[in-house]
Amino acid sequence: MDVFKTVHMDVDQASTDNPDEVDILVKMKERPIWGLNFGVTNTMDGQNLEFNSSLRLRNLLGGAEVTQVDLTGTKESIAAGEISSMAISVRDIRTSFSSKFRNFFKLFKENQDWSNVSSFRTVNTGGIVGAVTPDGRHRVEYEAAVRHMEPTKQPTLPLIPVEGIPLVRTPSVSILREASSPSYKSAVRYTYTDNQVKGNEYVPTSGYRVVQKVEAAGFGGDVSYLKSETSAQYHHPITPTLTASITSRVGWIAPWKNLFSFGGQSDPQTNLLQSSSSSSSSNVPAAVPPGKSAVPILDRFFLDQAFVRGVPPSALGGVDGKDALGSTTYANVNAFLTKQIPNTPLSAHVFANVGTALPGCDTPINSENIVKNSHCSVGFGAVAPLAQLGRLEVNVASRYTESGFGAAEFRFILAGTDF
Repeated sequence: MDVFKTVHMDVDQASTDNPDEVDILVKMKERPIWGLNFGVTNTMDGQNLEFNSSLRLRNLLGGAEVTQVDLTGTKESIAAGEISSMAISVRDIRTSFSSKFRNFFKLFKENQDWSNVSSFRTVNTGGIVGAVTPDGRHRVEYEAAVRHMEPTKQPTLPLIPVEGIPLVRTPSVSILREASSPSYKSAVRYTYTDNQVKGNEYVPTSGYRVVQKVEAAGFGGDVSYLKSETSAQYHHPITPTLTASITSRVGWIAPWKNLFSFGGQSDPQTNLLQSSSSSSSSNVPAAVPPGKSAVPILDRFFLDQAFVRGVPPSALGGVDGKDALGSTTYANVNAFLTKQIPNTPLSAHVFANVGTALPGCDTPINSENIVKNSHCSVGFGAVAPLAQLGRLEVNVASRYTESGFGAAEFRFILAGTDF
């Protein structure tokens, strides 16, 4: 219960003359009413840093409740760029529903740099309130946030001055349009998790995991959509050290107005999604008409390197010039054969990945567009599970193109439980 430090019980003969009676003596030492913890975690390469401090308040109302206040800060390198955040949260506030749900409240400010794939960064400020069942299967949240999208200028090659070649490129028209004004989000999220994997969570040896997320935005604010993501994986042991695995992820997002004609209505502000026109060159006009896409760039899917190994994230979804604009519909299937290396935490694997990521809501979901935006790769590599950080892979992958499989390339991937 995290309330008592020690509990000691003694059984003694009762002071009465009845031999069937005993005295039970219970001695308990209660933990301090408050406790303070703090720590710092940093990866060996310095790319991920996290500090946290927590204040635990125990048994304030005499009902064995434990309320926790957390202050956390993170700096995380991802495929798209870098995320840094500060948050203060309160968990397990005692209510009449405390026996069925664990509640929490969180205030946050998050900075996201997407410079690896596009010419913008974001600053998100808001709050989240929610509840989760004790077993973690069901989670409900409400989020209200103000999002600011800031265009950034990216360096061009060569980096040394050359006459006639600008040292930086201007963000595309799509980025400038989206960044013309802040975005206000008000959304409800539900997450269902059924985790039955065995072994290490990042390199399972058997079992399955299913995660379903649904988000509905439009209860206030200026964004309105329905968003769904599903991830599933199954792991079957062939021998005690050899495991066959198959994983899949599917996601889509659409404005409420398009739900009954999904993919059939054209969004005039996303027609640049696959344009390679001169909009990203240095002569883009400074004044760009303001406006938001039907699905804002901030709410689209920016997929990671584990989606299809060997395919850069910037190639997944829509683009305007050299700026990735994310995807509104995606699906993949990945197959693995993993062999544990004896007496080490490492494993070796071979894999085959295939996936598709459609660029925008104006792209009809049909076989032609699915094939046109699909990617495939095969390869092999080594896998190392890193505690609380993820699954580190060192792979040699070959990507399939119209001319066949290309040259094999080394790729480093840090993935989570969805791989």
